[in-house]
Amino acid sequence: MAASMGMGREMIDWKKPIETVDGRAAKVLSRGYWRNGETYCVVQVENPETGDSEILIVNPTTGYGHAAIAASTTSIRNAPVKREGWVVKYKDQDRLWDYRIFSSEEIAIGNSPVQTVVVRMQWEE
Repeated sequence: MAASMGMGREMIDWKKPIETVDGRAAKVLSRGYWRNGETYCVVQVENPETGDSEILIVNPTTGYGHAAIAASTTSIRNAPVKREGWVVKYKDQDRLWDYRIFSSEEIAIGNSPVQTVVVRMQWEE
């Protein structure tokens, strides 16, 4: 049950961070909830406005979930992973000197010749 399809979207990897489709933080509490002959995931969803949590029973194949107590529904997806790195580019040109992405500015500076600058990049995966 490591990955499953989520409502026409990419596969959900249940070992990676998840969130609701509207961006609320979520946490897998159990991946082995057995109900009506099928296995479901039990997910805790935070409500940032009230600070309360809601427990969802989520179909691991579709990512669609319904509240264990109330009548609300939502869908789950993998949360984007934010990354950061540094690259080395020529000072007066819009091209990279090297195609490596360094984990720190110090390492990038140590690998850059005189006519280059170090640029910080951020992206989501």
